[in-house]
Amino acid sequence: MKKSLVLVILIAFCGLFLCFTDSNIEKSKELNKENLYQAIKEMNIIHPDIVFAQIMLESSNLKSKLTKTNNNFFGMKQANKRETTSIGSLHGYAMYDNWYSCVVDYLLYQQNILKNKTVTKTQYLAIISKKYSECSTYKQRIKRVIKENKIFLRQQDSLYHTLACN
Repeated sequence: MKKSLVLVILIAFCGLFLCFTDSNIEKSKELNKENLYQAIKEMNIIHPDIVFAQIMLESSNLKSKLTKTNNNFFGMKQANKRETTSIGSLHGYAMYDNWYSCVVDYLLYQQNILKNKTVTKTQYLAIISKKYSECSTYKQRIKRVIKENKIFLRQQDSLYHTLACN
């Protein structure tokens, strides 16, 4: 009972936060690396660089068929045991109204697997390598994508910090 109440309050808070944030990314904005990373940061998704790397890896740099047909760049299946923003499934994968809803669903997924635990980057990589991917080299591949996007991530973090402080 307590867990359900906490989850409902948390989801309601996230919804209010997203609705009333001045720099909120509009759901209709174009899907590109900049808008995507800004949305990840605005939602306070834990370890945004790792999540961004997951997206780039899973979606073939936002160009995969699944990204285009389902607005799903994580390769997420339809969630049955947690809250979801998915509107159904197509070809065995969750389908979303728009790319932004996919990011919100990842936030819900992350909250579900972490259950309010604080984890380091190393711990988070280990968790997603176990729970998210079946590939034995997933952790190394994520680190490679982070390294390849290091300059972009630094620029975006700096820009986001500047926008958030104004």
